Amino acid sequence: MRIEYIRYFIKVTQCHSILSAAKKLFISQSTLSSVIHSMESELGYQLLNRSAKGVELTEKGREALAHMQEISDGYDRMLELNTDYIIGKKESICICAYPCLCSYLSLELSKLILSERYSNTMLEVKDSLGLDNVINGSADITISHCAVEELPYYKRILRNLNYIIEELFEDKMCCYVNTDSEFARNDGIMQSELLSEHIVISQCCLKQIGITEFQEICGRLTVLNQPDTVRQAVVNGTSVGIAPGCSLIGNESSKDNEVFMVPIIDTPRKLAVFMIYRKNTSSIEKLLIQDLKRILKLF
Repeated sequence: MRIEYIRYFIKVTQCHSILSAAKKLFISQSTLSSVIHSMESELGYQLLNRSAKGVELTEKGREALAHMQEISDGYDRMLELNTDYIIGKKESICICAYPCLCSYLSLELSKLILSERYSNTMLEVKDSLGLDNVINGSADITISHCAVEELPYYKRILRNLNYIIEELFEDKMCCYVNTDSEFARNDGIMQSELLSEHIVISQCCLKQIGITEFQEICGRLTVLNQPDTVRQAVVNGTSVGIAPGCSLIGNESSKDNEVFMVPIIDTPRKLAVFMIYRKNTSSIEKLLIQDLKRILKLF
């Protein structure tokens, strides 16, 4: 049995769909179906139960998957003995992140690609707030946030699925102001100080938090489509932006220092930032997960 076929099968189990797996592997659905059938014929038992909703592992398929994962990982370890071998060759990995973070992740990951760390790996970063992208197989890793009290709900959803949800840190909504603002050098700000300010916020933040909380903070509120437009409004000096602390809008790594982040001291709600990925991740995905954690610590 070819190692490629083993990895094809692992990808099918990750996506819960032959069609979704075929798209990620850049092969036709019919080709992938033929590969799975040939594996079943060679082994002498059925690996997958097929239905209109997708595929599920049979009992023997579940046991076979564990062995195949060991074979795949072992094969990578053998290749790594050759120092010229780059792990993750031709692998495609999709990362979904909440919009305020998406541009920053793309920027940081592009540096890793240029350094040849992932030179033979296709990395794609998409903005998304939900869990659907990981569960339906269209993304390999998701970074999202929710109110701290809502995190147990997400954990319950994923408890019986083949996914790990890992809480990274707690965050909260912050103010973003330009260099001329009276708040720029403050260590913190009270909600009452924002009542006379014009506040701008991105659509994605309202989807997560809700508009009521922000209406209580300020009298004038404008909702913009993207975090980048919020940042530009702040740079222009026309508004005060509100976004999570872990955001591209005013991060410390910005060279121009046009925007300063000021924590809202009495913000009523904390955010849990978390990462979701499959339990049976590949070697390159494990490496990427560690790099993503390191990148997020820069905030």
